[in-house]
This record gives sequence, structure tokens and C-alpha cells, in this order.
Amino acid sequence: MLLHIPPEIIDEIIGWIDHPGTLRSSCLVCHDWLPASRHRLLGIVYIPDAVTYDLFLTRVVRCEDMRACLASIQTFVIGDGKNLDLRAPTLFHDLAGLLPNLDTLILDSLDWTKHPPHPRAPLTLSRFTNVRELGFFNITFPSFGYFRRVVTFLPSLARLTLGDITWPHPHQTPYYDVALPPGTPPHLKSILLLSDVQSGDDRAACLNTLLVWLSRSPFRRSLRSASVSEGILCGKSGVLWNEIGPSLTALEIHSTRPFWEDPVADLTCFPNLQCLSILMTYRWSTVLNMTRNVTSHLQELLLLMRVPEHLLHPPITQWKPKDAPAPSPPLTRLQEELNRVFAEDTAMAQLDAVLDAANFRQLQAFRFYINAGRFLKGDDERKAISHQILQLFRKHTPKLYDRGILTVDFLYGANDREIMRNYWRACSPVSQRREFGSKATWTDSPYMNRLDEMD
Repeated sequence: MLLHIPPEIIDEIIGWIDHPGTLRSSCLVCHDWLPASRHRLLGIVYIPDAVTYDLFLTRVVRCEDMRACLASIQTFVIGDGKNLDLRAPTLFHDLAGLLPNLDTLILDSLDWTKHPPHPRAPLTLSRFTNVRELGFFNITFPSFGYFRRVVTFLPSLARLTLGDITWPHPHQTPYYDVALPPGTPPHLKSILLLSDVQSGDDRAACLNTLLVWLSRSPFRRSLRSASVSEGILCGKSGVLWNEIGPSLTALEIHSTRPFWEDPVADLTCFPNLQCLSILMTYRWSTVLNMTRNVTSHLQELLLLMRVPEHLLHPPITQWKPKDAPAPSPPLTRLQEELNRVFAEDTAMAQLDAVLDAANFRQLQAFRFYINAGRFLKGDDERKAISHQILQLFRKHTPKLYDRGILTVDFLYGANDREIMRNYWRACSPVSQRREFGSKATWTDSPYMNRLDEMD
């Protein structure tokens, strides 16, 4: 019998714990468990409000005994999406140089016009040398120039996520300074835009300004993947992708247009595209019109079909007639819906011909995802749906089916943002490898939950 467990094994076990309450309890077990438990617990720091931020500064940052623990922080999230008056004007100055292993920085629901920071505050970001992922949600910047400096002064930034960012006077033409700090080559590889230029408000104007700046900055040559809504690729905004598109090898499009409108996204400005992902509506014409515009030699095509949650899980009504039939189980409803979707749209036959063209001959994988995983009970039901979908493809797209590259898989989220998130995490070229103590999945992160709420 092993009377003593080596400390290396204990540290490894603690490194696999995800639950914060369990980690807090393990900190109190004994002195030997404290370093690994604290290291794992501080891997993701979540600051929801100003009170918590002040406590973090007082009890961790300015405490001599706890300052060494700052090296454990890899993800730092400020804001909860609800408290719009979180005061953090000195955020960058407070933490500059103190988070040597920080990899991800997320700011949520900050209004810097109410509490203006120092104009040179973004210069301190040059001391966040290892931050590779930056996310802004519902942020009001003092100006476009302030936002630009925040992005450009992070020396290792590789992935940028933007959702509902604004600044004062967005319709005025700003000064587009496209130069990077001296000795700073562009590292930005991926960008995820959660806003739509078709909204017509200040957010759309700010997004257009951002696209103009990207099309002129050195980042246009370093970008390799993008996730955008369909409207960003259309009209005046679509022209800007002529400068950004040639460097992209992976593109995800979130189709948001009504069923009765034909999508006009132009993909001819992406000559080197290798992976295309489409979050589709029920109409196969969406996929058909987009693939018709593809001029590159695609190697991978992903379709993500969203089935409305109310179809799979109807709301419970307080009153119903006595003779009303019992609702069908989710499996039956999903099977009926799939038969209807595949049968009503005649675009699938044309899609089969398009995918048989010369520029699709190098296609190595055609992946069809459906967001019904959590409504199906067990592997048997999932196998039944997979078999049904494959047979429907065999019937309507026989050439594609005979190539043997078609696969069907399930996503377990119900809303569009979660579908986008799951694909983006799987296909983003930014490495997600972590050091010891970071084995938990990203689905437990407040940042990932925030993506799900951005509808």
C-alpha cells in the first residue's frame, strides 16, 4: 500500500479540478496543497464590479505575500455585461508588468467616456508582453485613436474579439494612423466581429471605421482567419475586404439575412481561402449563393445548421384542451423537420453541381453540424439522426456523397453565438495550449459565457 502520495501526483490531480469551490477547499486542506490549488484557482480571474476590483488591488496586487501569485493568472476578465459603470480608468497602469503569464484579457461593459483614462495609458500595454488574446464587449472608448493604440501596443496580440464597441462622434472621419510601434511586427492572426454593419446605428459606423483602418494597417497582411456576419461582406464594407481578404485562409460567415432575401456576400476577394464555415439559415440557397462566389481551392467546408430551440423543446403552456394530442418527442420532431428542410429547397441539386466544379476538387472534408446534441438522449438517437442526414444528402447531393468526405456531427448549444464559439475554438489558428493547471475547458470561462449572451 502506498502510504505517501508524491507531491507531483497531487499537483497533477489538483490541476484537473475545475470547480472554484473545490479549489478553495483544497487550499485549506494542508500547506502542501496550497501552491497548486492557488495556482489553479488564479488561472482565470473574474472581476465583475468595482468593489471586487478594489479588493483585488488591495489584497493581491499590493500585498507582498500574494504578489507572487500574480504569475499564475492566465486569463483576466473585467466586467459582467450588466454593470455599465465599472470604474477602471487606471486598469492598464495598475497591472502593467505584474502579470507575466497573462494570455487572455477581456474587458466587458466599460464606459471610458464617463471616467476618461490618461491619453497615454495604452502605452503601458507594451508591458503585457504575453497577451495573445484580447476581447472587448460593450465598450465605449474615449475615441477611435484610443482604441487603435490599445490594439497596436500589445506586442504579441494574435486574436481579437470585438462586440458592440463605440466611441463619441463615430460618423466623423478619424485620423487613420496605420503605423505600428517601432520594432513591433504585426502578430494579429484572427479576428472575430460580433457586430453587424447593417444595424445602422453608431456601432455600425464604428465597425466601418474599424474595417477601413484594418484595410490600411499592416494587420491586413498578418490576418489568417476571420469570423464575421454576412452583412460585413456586402456593399461598401465588402469592398474593404479586397485589401484584407487575400491573406485569409479561414473564414466563418454568420448568415443573418431574412429568408426572403438573397444573400449578396462576395467571396471573390478571398483567393487563398482554404476553410469556409457558414452558419446557415434553413434555406440552402444561402449556401448555394456563397459557394458560387468562391474562387479559391477550398480544402474544408463546414455548414452549421441551427434548429430553433422552441421546435425541439416547445414551451409548456398552462392551459391546453383535454383532447389535445401529446407533444411528439424531440427525436420525432427533429426527424420531421429535417425531412421538411431538405425536401422544400431545390437549391441542393444545384449545390451538388457547384461543389463538383474544378475549384472544389481539392475539397477534403465537408462537415455538417447541427445544434441538437443536448436534446437527444444517448448515442442511439444521435446515430439515428446522423444516418437520416447522410441519407438525405445521398438523395439530394449524390455526387458529394459519393466522394466520401461528408461527416455529420452535433453541437450542444442552442443559440447562434455558442455555435460560432464552438467552431471558432476548434479551428482558430491561435494555439490554445496552456501550462500546468490549465486543463479545464473554455466553456467554464466567463468570457465564453459572455459570447453566448451576445444575441
